[in-house]
Amino acid sequence: MAVLPRSVPAIAALAVAGLVAAVPAPVHAALPAQTLAQAPAQAPAALAKTGKDLSVTLITGDKVLLPGGDVGKASIQPAAGRENIGFNTYRFKGHAYVVPADVARDIGVGRIDRRLFDVAQLVRDGYDDASTGTIPVLTTYAKAAKRSVPEGTKLVRQLAAIGGAALRVDKPDAKTFLQTAGFSKLWLDGKRKLTLDQSVPQIGGPVAWQAGYTGKGVSVAVLDSGVDATHPDLATQLAGEKNFTSESTADLVGHGTHVASTIAGTGAASGGKYKGVAPDAKIYDGKICGLDGCPDSAILAGMEWAAKDVKAKIVNLSVGGADTPEVDPLEEAVNRLTAETGTLFVVSAGNDGPGDGTINSPGSADAALTVGNVTKQDALNELSSRGPRLGDSALKPDVTAPGTDIVAAKSKDSSIGEPVGDKYLKLSGTSMATPHTAGAAALLLQEHPSWKPADLKSALMGSAKIAADQTSFQQGAGRIDLTKAIKQTVVAEPGSVSFGKALFPHTDDKPVTRPVTFHNLGTAPVTLALTSVFSAPDGSPAPAGAFKLSADSVQVPAGGTASVQATSDTTLGGADGLYSGRITATGGGQTVTVPIGLDKEGPTYNLKVKLIRPDGKPDKQYPVTAFGIDNASSNDYTPDATGTATLRLPQGEYMLDQFQEFERKKDDWVFYKLLAPSVKLTSDRTIVLDARKAKPVSVTVPTAGAALANLDIGYNRKIGADYRDGSTTATALNQVYTYSTGPTLSPKELVGRITSQWGVPGADGRFTNTPYLYGTADFKPGAVVTGFNRKAKLSDFAVVDQTVHATDAKVFKTMAPELIGGDTGWARVIGLDAPRSIRYYLDQTAYGWSGAVQQDITGKPVPFPDWTIESPATRYQVGRHYQERWNAAVFGPAVRRIARTSDWLGIVIASLTDADGHLGGVRMQSASTKLYRGGTIVSNSDSFGTVDAKDLPAGKTTYRLVTTGTQKLVPFSTRIDLEATFSSAADQQEIALHTVAFRPDVDGKNTVARKPMTSIPFEVAGGPVTKVTVEYSDNGGSTWKKAEVKGKTATFTTPAGKTVSLRSTATDAAGNTTTQTVITAYNLR
Repeated sequence: MAVLPRSVPAIAALAVAGLVAAVPAPVHAALPAQTLAQAPAQAPAALAKTGKDLSVTLITGDKVLLPGGDVGKASIQPAAGRENIGFNTYRFKGHAYVVPADVARDIGVGRIDRRLFDVAQLVRDGYDDASTGTIPVLTTYAKAAKRSVPEGTKLVRQLAAIGGAALRVDKPDAKTFLQTAGFSKLWLDGKRKLTLDQSVPQIGGPVAWQAGYTGKGVSVAVLDSGVDATHPDLATQLAGEKNFTSESTADLVGHGTHVASTIAGTGAASGGKYKGVAPDAKIYDGKICGLDGCPDSAILAGMEWAAKDVKAKIVNLSVGGADTPEVDPLEEAVNRLTAETGTLFVVSAGNDGPGDGTINSPGSADAALTVGNVTKQDALNELSSRGPRLGDSALKPDVTAPGTDIVAAKSKDSSIGEPVGDKYLKLSGTSMATPHTAGAAALLLQEHPSWKPADLKSALMGSAKIAADQTSFQQGAGRIDLTKAIKQTVVAEPGSVSFGKALFPHTDDKPVTRPVTFHNLGTAPVTLALTSVFSAPDGSPAPAGAFKLSADSVQVPAGGTASVQATSDTTLGGADGLYSGRITATGGGQTVTVPIGLDKEGPTYNLKVKLIRPDGKPDKQYPVTAFGIDNASSNDYTPDATGTATLRLPQGEYMLDQFQEFERKKDDWVFYKLLAPSVKLTSDRTIVLDARKAKPVSVTVPTAGAALANLDIGYNRKIGADYRDGSTTATALNQVYTYSTGPTLSPKELVGRITSQWGVPGADGRFTNTPYLYGTADFKPGAVVTGFNRKAKLSDFAVVDQTVHATDAKVFKTMAPELIGGDTGWARVIGLDAPRSIRYYLDQTAYGWSGAVQQDITGKPVPFPDWTIESPATRYQVGRHYQERWNAAVFGPAVRRIARTSDWLGIVIASLTDADGHLGGVRMQSASTKLYRGGTIVSNSDSFGTVDAKDLPAGKTTYRLVTTGTQKLVPFSTRIDLEATFSSAADQQEIALHTVAFRPDVDGKNTVARKPMTSIPFEVAGGPVTKVTVEYSDNGGSTWKKAEVKGKTATFTTPAGKTVSLRSTATDAAGNTTTQTVITAYNLR
C-alpha cells in the first residue's frame, strides 16, 4: 500500500525576465483569503454583479478593468512595453484568473503564487485599485540573494517564521519589481477569515474549577481582531497587546473580544453566567485581523510575537483559509514555532463543511490542535470542516468543542453577531469552538506546568467524549471533556494514527504498520487493556483483520513509555473510501482514545501527458492544466525533464489545456494553445499534446488597411451547472497556433470560439476615433479548432451605426461578443472624442453583442470606470442595418433588478440610465437608500437605489423606498431622488416599481434648442399606469411648475433658465406610486 506524503515545493530562484504583454482589452455587458469563522449569509442571486466599477493592477503591472465589479465583463490593459504579450484567462466558480503568458511557467512550478492573478479574489480581499495603491506580497529569499528592498517597494516587516519578508509593492512599480526581485518565491499576502452559559459546563469547566484549575498563572495569546479591554469581563485579564494591522487597536469586528472572553472572561457583566473556560488565565492580545480580513503577513508576525516575544504557551488562532496539498507558510510556521518554543497552537478547522477534505489552513498543520464545531447536544455542526487533509489524507480535525450559538463578550465597537443584551454577543463557528479548547489547554497547563504541546494535545484528545454517529474524519478524537482530562496522566504519542492514502488499484497493497506509544506522565505504573474498532465508509465493520494491534495490553512504567504496533491491511477487501475508528486503552482509572483513519483510494489512474514543442523537442517548461468535468477540480502539473507531466486523477472526465510561448526575435512572440477537450479516464492513459500539429489562426476583413485590434481564441466548457471560460488573447495574426486532440462533443458540453476586432489605429496605436470596427465571432459548437482561416466578406455582417453623445469631451466605447453561460468575450476598448459616430460590422451570433460607454474621467488610455452605461445582449441579423443612439439625456433612474423570495426583498436601481434605456451608474458624491414598512426602516444602505431586506412578513405589505444621490462627475443629472410606494408578499413574483424615461430632442452635446414651447416624449417602465404627472424647474428644483401631459408626452412653456430639471409621479391601478426627480436633466441652447 503506497502512502502519499505532503510536499513542500522545491523552489528555484525567481527569474522573470523580459516581461512583455498583449494588448487586447475585453469588456462585457460580469480571492487563499481567510475570514471570520462565522461567514455572513449570501444574498440571493438576483443581486449578483451589482457592485461599483473596479480595476485591479497585477504584479506584472498589467491592469484588469471590471465594469460593475463583474469579472464576466473584464478588460485587460497591458502595462507600457508589454503590448506583445498574450494572456490566458480562466473564469469559473467565483474565480477569474488573468495570467500573462510570460509568468505562466513560474506559476506552474510554484515560484509565483497563482492568487496574484485571481482578480475576483483580489477584489474580495480589498486589493483592487480603488481600495489600495499597493500590492501586498510575501517573499522568501534565495540563499545567495541580497536582502534589499527594491525601489517602489515598502518593507512591512521581516518574517523570521518563513525566512522572508512582507512587502508592499507600489502598483506603478509592479512591472519593475517583478523583473528585478531576487526572491525564491513570491506569494500574495492573502487574507484569512476569522472563522457560553451552557457551553462551558458542557466541556466540564465547573468540574475543573472545583478541582482548583482556573488557568491561574497561564498566559494565552489571542491572535484575532483585537480585544476590547474596557469590557467588564476582560478589564482585568489583559497582560499585553500588539497591533499588527493598520487599524486602531480597537476590536472593530467583535470576533477577538468574543474569543478572548470564551477563554478567560470573568463573567463580571453577567453575574458569572458567561464566564470563560479559564477565568484566571491572562490574555495577550495580538491584533492580526481588521474589518477587511486577516493578512497572512500579520498572522505570521503575530505567531512569532506570541511564541517568542511574550512566550505564551498557548496561542488561539480562530482563523483559516483554503488549504493546498503543499505545506504553506502558515502551516510551516505553526510546525516550526511549536518545535522551537514549546507553544501549542489551537486552530479552528474551518466552516467549509459538510464536504470531506475541507480542513482549513493553518489548522491543517501537523502540530496544530485542530478544532471542529459541535452543538450543545454534541451534534456535529453542518458547516464544521471535515478531513481528511488535502495531499496526504491525514486525519484532521483533532477534537471538537462547542461552537454553535455561543454567547460571550461583545466589543463596544462590534459589527457582527446577534446581541444578547448590551454586553454579550451570540456567534457560531469553529472560531467559537477553538477558544473553548484553548481555555481547556490552559487549565491542563496550570495542572501540569511541565507538559509539552504534544502532551496537552494528546491529553485533550485521549480524554475526549466520542460521538458514535461521527467518524474520526469528522470529530477527530471527539468532543473535549475536562472532567476526564484533568485526571489524565497517560497520553498517546501521536494523539491519532493516520494511515494516509492507500493508492488504487490496491493490487500491490501491503500492510502498513504505525507505532502507537503510550506515555505515562504519572507516578505509578499503569497497565492498559487495548481494544479497537474500525469501520468501513458506510459505517459497517471493516473486513476482519483490516486493522489489528500487536498486543491486547501494555504496561507503562511511571514516567516511561510503552508501544504497540497498529497495522492497517487493505489487502483483505472492503469498499473504497474513508475508514475510521479508534484504539481504546483502559487502565489505572482512565481511558485513552486514539482515533485512526485511512483513505482507501477509489478508482484513480495515472494520466501521462507528453508535451512537445513546435521544434519536436520535449517541452520541459510549461505546465499543463487539468480541469475535472465531473468534480470541478483544477490543478497545474509541471513536466519533468522528458517533457512528461504525470497526473494522478480520480476516475472521470477531464479537459487538458496547455499554453506554450516562444520569442522568435526581440518582442516577437508566438503562442501555441494545445487542448484535449475530453479525456475519459477509466484506466492509465497517455495523451500527447504536440505543438507540431498546431495550425495558425488567420482572419481577414474586407476593408483594406484595417488593422487587428484584438484576437481571442477560447472556449466555454460545461462543468456541472456552470461553464468554465478559457481564453488566449493576442494582437497579431501570426502569433497564435492551435491544436485540439478531439473528440467533438455536443454543443451543450463545449463551444469553441475565435473572435477578432479590426479598425483604424490612431497615432497612439490604440484605435482612438476609429470610424469603424469589425467584430468577427465564430463559434464552434462541440469543438476547439485546430487552426482557423476565414476571409470575411462585407455581406457576412450586420451594420450597426452608433452615435455617441457627449457628457464630456472623451468617452470609451466597447462592443463585445456574448458567450454561452452569460459571460462576454474579450473586446477592444475604443477612445472617442464625443459626440461622434462609429460604424460596427458585427457577425450574427446565437448569443448577441453587448456594449458599454464609459466617460474618460482620468485622461488615461483606458477607462478607470467611475461612470458607465451598458446594454444587454443584442442579436443583430446579418444583412440588416441598425441605428443606435448612446449617452443621450435625460439620464434617470431605472430598475436593474428587483426580486422577492420568501422573507427577502432585494432592489437595485441604476442611477444614470440614458434616454434610450442603456442602464448605467455613476460614482456618487453622496447617496442613501431606505426601505420603510410603515414608519420603520427595515433596510438601508449608503448606495443609490440598493437595499437588501431580510426577515420580512410573508403577507402582503406596503413598503416605501426612498433613495437619493448626488454626483459631480457628469454635468447632467447632478441629483436624483426617487420615492416609491408598493406592495409585496412572499408569494408575489411581480413588484410594481415604476420609473419614467424622458426623451427630449437633444443634440450631440445633450442640449435642446430653445423654442417657445417644449414637448418631451416619455416612456414608463414597470407595468401599466393610470396616471403620470410631470413638473419642470429651471432653478435647480427650488420651484416647480406643472407640465401638461397627454398620452406619453409632457408639454410646457420653455423656461428662461439655462438648465431644465424634471419631476414625475407615476401611479397604477393598485395605488403603487413612484415620484422621481432629476436635477439638471438637460441644457438649453
